Amino acid sequence: FITVLIWTLVWAFFATFIDYFLGLAVAMLINKKGIKFKKLWRTILVLTIAVPQFVSLLYIMKMFGNDGIVNGYLMKWGWISSPIPFWTNPTLARVMIIVINIWVGIPYLMLIATGLLMNIPEDLYESARIDGANPVQMFFKITLPYMLFVTGPFLLTQFTGNLNNFNVIYLLTQGRPQSMKLTGNAGYTEKAFIQNPLNPNYRELIYRTGDLGSFDENGILHFHGRMDRQIKHLGHRIELGEIEEAARKIDGVVDCCSLYNKPKEHLYLFYTGDATSKDIVLSFRKNMPAFMVPRKLVNLDKLPTLPNGKIDMQTLKTYFK
Repeated sequence: FITVLIWTLVWAFFATFIDYFLGLAVAMLINKKGIKFKKLWRTILVLTIAVPQFVSLLYIMKMFGNDGIVNGYLMKWGWISSPIPFWTNPTLARVMIIVINIWVGIPYLMLIATGLLMNIPEDLYESARIDGANPVQMFFKITLPYMLFVTGPFLLTQFTGNLNNFNVIYLLTQGRPQSMKLTGNAGYTEKAFIQNPLNPNYRELIYRTGDLGSFDENGILHFHGRMDRQIKHLGHRIELGEIEEAARKIDGVVDCCSLYNKPKEHLYLFYTGDATSKDIVLSFRKNMPAFMVPRKLVNLDKLPTLPNGKIDMQTLKTYFK
């Protein structure tokens, strides 16, 4: 929760104030004496507003996708060997969202700032020049205080709106990355998302959930389990492999296996090594969400295995009792 809250506040801050000050800078630049074709530059910026936002954002999302034009040309020119995970790497996705939102928001702020700048009495600037003020001093003593005084309520409203801004983030990332296993792993993403086999008319990606099922003679779908080890716990979908991967990074853990006791809603972690339960719990609480912290820890001398060398999960489940 804390991580999400911090990111939301950071996003709202940058989305509000970067757009505000850059929009103000663009308006001042266009309004500056000596700049030609003022109406042309304003028209070009306004045209970006005329295009529906969801169309622009979806187009940009495709451009920076793993199979998009940006990655395509970068690999064609030999600058990169594999696609840059713009939308599947959390850090890159956040940076991209902020940068693209600047492009979306500057025209609005430019128009607002243009109207307000025209209302600032020119006599104030003339008096400041006579007193020997330079352009920087006039900006911080005249322009900026006036703009902040008039647009203060607007900034508060804009900040609050960005806290609830769902469109920009979802249209660009589609809610990705869906899980830690997908982050930075373009090959896994391509396997997990496939073209809808029932829709041959246009591109429609669906998520391969890994559920096993079959239709009977009456057309009723029966669920038989899962191909992978993804479970649903406390309203969250969890890959048990992610828990095991995190456990193996802890000093003192040699090998491990995570299982889920669905009736009791308990996450189990069976492990070998000399790590203490306290060390493991503290590491999980520091690096993983609370809902992914194992409830039961079982230290074994050796994990039971099947004749083929795989972990015998049925034997481990006897510890559920």
